[in-house]
Amino acid sequence: MTLPTEHPLRYRLFNESHARPYAELSVPVQVSYLVLLTGEVTPQQECAHLRVLAERYAVAPPLDSTTHFDADFGRFSIKWERHTEFSSYSFFANKQCSKPFSCKVIDEVPEDWLSAISGELLVAQHIEILSASEEKLDQSALSALFQEDSLVGSLVGGTSAEAWTDFRLQKDGFSRLLVPNNSLTPQTTSKLI
Repeated sequence: MTLPTEHPLRYRLFNESHARPYAELSVPVQVSYLVLLTGEVTPQQECAHLRVLAERYAVAPPLDSTTHFDADFGRFSIKWERHTEFSSYSFFANKQCSKPFSCKVIDEVPEDWLSAISGELLVAQHIEILSASEEKLDQSALSALFQEDSLVGSLVGGTSAEAWTDFRLQKDGFSRLLVPNNSLTPQTTSKLI
């Protein structure tokens, strides 16, 4: 089989996107995920901004030359990854809220620091993974969380979990993904995210 001509960076980009280890995440876990087109923003500028946050919480900062950073800030953790043309910020918290999406991990991140992240926002998504055994979600519960006319769901990881979304941006500018976990391990939970 002959494939189309490959982009010169294909292998490098493929390897980069699969090179970083996954964190192990236990349920319940909330994730707020941002992807920004970084254009002219340098990794050094992004690391300088991450250092501001690290200093505020007395956490070891990233090095200037790094392209990824993981740290625990107490009420939230962060995983930052610099790619060729974009950067991703994943904020994590293990806490139980009264109902899905009623409290969000992004609310724990200092607003002044968050609003000063460089780049143009491409993706903003809240992901909530909860134990399916603790919270049974029927159609009316899902309809209260999502717009019913565009609600979609699927089993993922065989039958290890479900994934529900409506592909809509909410008032806060984020889309939502709800994952009732049946039997995901901490490693497969992070891979799914």
